Amino acid sequence: MSDSPGASPLDEANPVISMQEIMSRDPEELTRADRDAIVRTLRAQRFQFMQEEQQEKPKRKNGKKTTGPISLADLGL
Repeated sequence: MSDSPGASPLDEANPVISMQEIMSRDPEELTRADRDAIVRTLRAQRFQFMQEEQQEKPKRKNGKKTTGPISLADLGL
């Protein structure tokens, strides 16, 4: 905290509002900045999702499909 007499604790507060708090508000009362924050957050989440989807999925080592019961030898134990 600041020791200056005119400093307000609100000046030191984090100005970023959580997505949960914004989404819990009445939509009619959202400001342009709130709507922009929602759009930015959702676009970032969509971008992250698309990046994860584009990553190559791990493949099986031997490529065998199992049709029956699995034994411990099949698992290498």
